[in-house]
Amino acid sequence: MTAKTQLTNHVWAARAAQAAPWLAGGSAVAILFSIAVAQILLGAAIGSLLVARARWRFPAIDWAVVALLGWTVVAMVAAGELRAGWPQLKKFFVFAEFAVVATACGTVRRARAVLMAMAAAGTLSALWSFVQFGRRMAEAAAAREDFYTYYTPRRTTGFMSHWMTFSGELVVVLGIVLAFALWANRARPGGGWWALPFANRWAALALAGVAAVALVLNQTRSIWLAAAVVVVYLVAAWQPRWLLALPVLAVLVYVASPGAVQERVRSIVEPHGETDSNQHRVVTRVAGIEMIKAHPLFGLGPEMPGKRFLEFVPKDLLPLPVGYYGHLHNVYLQLAAERGLPALAILLWLFGALVLGARKQADPVLRHAAVAAVIATAVGGLFEYNLGNSEVLHVFLAVAACGFAVVDRVDPASIA
Repeated sequence: MTAKTQLTNHVWAARAAQAAPWLAGGSAVAILFSIAVAQILLGAAIGSLLVARARWRFPAIDWAVVALLGWTVVAMVAAGELRAGWPQLKKFFVFAEFAVVATACGTVRRARAVLMAMAAAGTLSALWSFVQFGRRMAEAAAAREDFYTYYTPRRTTGFMSHWMTFSGELVVVLGIVLAFALWANRARPGGGWWALPFANRWAALALAGVAAVALVLNQTRSIWLAAAVVVVYLVAAWQPRWLLALPVLAVLVYVASPGAVQERVRSIVEPHGETDSNQHRVVTRVAGIEMIKAHPLFGLGPEMPGKRFLEFVPKDLLPLPVGYYGHLHNVYLQLAAERGLPALAILLWLFGALVLGARKQADPVLRHAAVAAVIATAVGGLFEYNLGNSEVLHVFLAVAACGFAVVDRVDPASIA
């Protein structure tokens, strides 16, 4: 190799190394408004890291991810449904987000910048959802329909195409902003003027308020539960005595909420027939358990529970209530039914490895934002197949990766 060629390669590697953090961070932010843009940037970030010959980081969860992806292939082969499982194979690409962000944005300063940019994008999405809520109210009034009945199947989506995707992303954003708010005086966010809202506790709490109101108006009950657990965790980690104020705050939020929101809360125990999904969730849960009993080791194969759903529904639960039966609306049942109980054990291993790894993070904002993302995803998954959604999976992995950032010797950040 000539000296000129070596110099050219060195220049390209240096440029790729400079571009990689922007591409990786851009992918984490773009997923909050466009999956296509996010995946293009993710692919570009992978290419940049390869050109730069970067030393890849796979902290804490590398073997758990390898085991999950490997067992997915085993389950596909065992079921003999290779074509049906293709969508799950395509999701393997999304799992690269964790390693890409951990490698390219793996310093405290860069990780904070990624979280702030994600929070900003999520706040804009939340603000847009307020406009959508107002439009739904006007549409229901023009159609002279009961707002609750009209709105429940037409909820706010922010920049996303579905309310479950929007709320699944936004609850993670809520955890990010609250982490900045509660530890604002202990960890400088880094960055320029655009970082100021995250350096001031009251400004960050205002942003958290925007996300919280958007989640309330979104009316996705499973995410309300996830958000409640996230808030309890963050407050307990910050000042446990303030936990006593949370029930009072919950009552105030309920009283101040629109009538439709209050109806939605009551629907947990008093559903409005098939407008709410209570009975639908019962049917999917029962069918999922029957699938696992019949195929405990390898499952039915990825994507197969929806295709074979009617085979496992007890006769006394027919006819099926209104709802979507393409999956089981529970990430734990879904993985076990698709890929067997070993896949469920691996998922729990993955969640545990992320929490234990992030708890070692010295920076409080990154530590608590990462753990909050795991909690939001784990609790939300009790009532929805959230990790089957590429956008939610992408956000979850990006924020979790930030929990493993290290202090850069060249540009150290303040750590409490």
